[in-house]
Amino acid sequence: MRRKIVLIGVFIPALICLSIWGYVSGHLPYSPKWTAKNAVLQNLNDPDSASFRNLTETRKDGVKRVCGEVNAKNRMGAFVGFSRFVYSYATEQVDFDPGEYEVKASDVESAEAQCTELRQGGFAWQSTIGSCDERTGEIRQKFLAQKKFDEGWQWKCASD
Repeated sequence: MRRKIVLIGVFIPALICLSIWGYVSGHLPYSPKWTAKNAVLQNLNDPDSASFRNLTETRKDGVKRVCGEVNAKNRMGAFVGFSRFVYSYATEQVDFDPGEYEVKASDVESAEAQCTELRQGGFAWQSTIGSCDERTGEIRQKFLAQKKFDEGWQWKCASD
């Protein structure tokens, strides 16, 4: 009888400690981090190759979020490097960092300057100027998408 009490006295606290650890670390089903990881995995080409880091839970304006970084293989089988993401419980959506590479304001300014130079030179064909304007528009869109994500990341993922 005494042996049973000792076993129960050791086993139950150990089980409770493991459960708490699993929930906090995101290893237990339906913990916030586990839910976020599953949502991210559904968007990857090779979910089995995924590794996560810097997972944090935040709450802003009453909305619970999980922020973190994921690295996984692309279609060619190469790891792409860690990319930031934000998972929102309110929408059950994952927002990924749109940046294939970081686009800066100076990149937009440089592209605009090149197009202006073509126009002022007078020797460029209309199609060249058109493609220059298209490329500048693409760079501007990437810059704005990156800026929007960065601002959201800073606000949503900052420590309370």
